[in-house]
Amino acid sequence: MSRAVLILADPRDMASLNFEGIQVPGFDRVVVRVADYARLKEEAPTIKAEIERDNVGLVIYARNDQVFERHSIAYCIRYFQKGYSSLSGIDTEEAFSQARSIIGDLQGKEGIFEVPPIAVPTKKIATEPQGTFSLIFDTEQ
Repeated sequence: MSRAVLILADPRDMASLNFEGIQVPGFDRVVVRVADYARLKEEAPTIKAEIERDNVGLVIYARNDQVFERHSIAYCIRYFQKGYSSLSGIDTEEAFSQARSIIGDLQGKEGIFEVPPIAVPTKKIATEPQGTFSLIFDTEQ
């Protein structure tokens, strides 16, 4: 089954942003899911079932918890247990224009770079790892 990216967008994001044509390297398709950020925790079980059904490997939040009403996304980050990122701007007043710039880069394949695999020593782990991890790039400055 092909791997997907899930963009989780609030209705307000859907009204102000165009997610069509976004491509993410390493993933075959992008699924956009509308969810009221004020109710994310309540909707999390349904969204997680959709994540599993659609073979989602990365969740991209259309906003972070620093803009607009500052609804927390932390619960979903932990609950979904998937890699994640955000398209969000950092200033509420400029959030949509900043997000449009990020989306434009993904639509135009700008800023895409290949990360070559490297061999690193591994340690035996008693549990079964899922093969996911988080990388955080703070490029807002």
